[in-house]
Amino acid sequence: MSTDMRGVVLSGIELAREIREELTRDVRTLKEKLRNFVPGLAIVQLPNTTTEIELINKISKLNDDPNVHGIIVQMPLDSVNKINSHLITDLVSPAKDVDGSGVPIVGAQAVVLGRSKIVGTPVAELLKWHHATVTVCHSKTKNLPDVVRQADILVVAIGQPELVKDNWIKPGAVVIDCGINPIS
Repeated sequence: MSTDMRGVVLSGIELAREIREELTRDVRTLKEKLRNFVPGLAIVQLPNTTTEIELINKISKLNDDPNVHGIIVQMPLDSVNKINSHLITDLVSPAKDVDGSGVPIVGAQAVVLGRSKIVGTPVAELLKWHHATVTVCHSKTKNLPDVVRQADILVVAIGQPELVKDNWIKPGAVVIDCGINPIS
């Protein structure tokens, strides 16, 4: 057994530069594709006396407003009144949910690709705990494309880069890729 254990130095400055460059390219591409599109951003600050019904009404209006393209509910909710944060995040339209925190789990068909003790098994248990119907698959699962096509929620943690093909994914499905393998 080798005792030579070397760490990898991660340069946050270099990583940030790479991310900025990638985002700049992505924004440029979007501007070219959607020349007349201007994303709508609304920042709504409510007093800490806001009631749950007032917040529900505000989010409903934002959901219905075609000029608002994304909604983030900043947590924790700062109110002297009791507000059910799960109700509020679930109220945000999935089409406008920037955080992805309003993904409906109850009754959803979830497929977890991978059964590791680090990701696959804990994620499957969490999804079951939140009342999803969960199918756990692995690299030897038969008819894997057909199983994946049934998923409302797909968690990919199988350790094989590019295993899942785009035509396997049901339209509207939520995909969480836990991949750590570099691809070219």
